[in-house]
Amino acid sequence: MATPARTPVTPPHTAACAARKRLDEAMHRAGISAESVVVPGVVEGIKITRIRLASLTLARTQRLTLALGGTVTRTRDALAVTVAREFDAALRGLGITVSPPTVVVSTVHGRRANKILPPSLSVPNAERLVEVLEGDER
Repeated sequence: MATPARTPVTPPHTAACAARKRLDEAMHRAGISAESVVVPGVVEGIKITRIRLASLTLARTQRLTLALGGTVTRTRDALAVTVAREFDAALRGLGITVSPPTVVVSTVHGRRANKILPPSLSVPNAERLVEVLEGDER
C-alpha cells in the first residue's frame, strides 16, 4: 500500500503575510503607494487574519478605483463620500463584498485632509485584488 503524499499546510498568518506582500507589490506597480498590515483578530471565538490597507488620499483612492475597473465621476475636488462609494462599487463589481470604506477627516500642517480608510480584506479577497491589479482576470 502506497502512502499518500502529504501536502504542507500553510499557517493562516504566513498565508496572510504572503498575500499582503503581493498586494503591496501589485499596488506599487499600479502606481498606488499604500502599505498594508496583517491584523489578527477573533470573531465568535474563531481566530481570523485580515489584511488592512493604509488610509488613502482621495486621488489614490480614485486611481485604485479605476485600476479595479470601476468608474470615477469627478476627478477635481471630488467629495470624499462619493469617492468612497465609487471605490465600494468597484470592489463589489469584483465580487468582493466587505464593509464600506470609511471617510476619515484629519488635519495635516493646519490643513484639513479627507482620506479613505479601505475595509479590511480576507486573504482570498486580497488575492482577488492582486489578480485584478496584475491583469490576470478582469
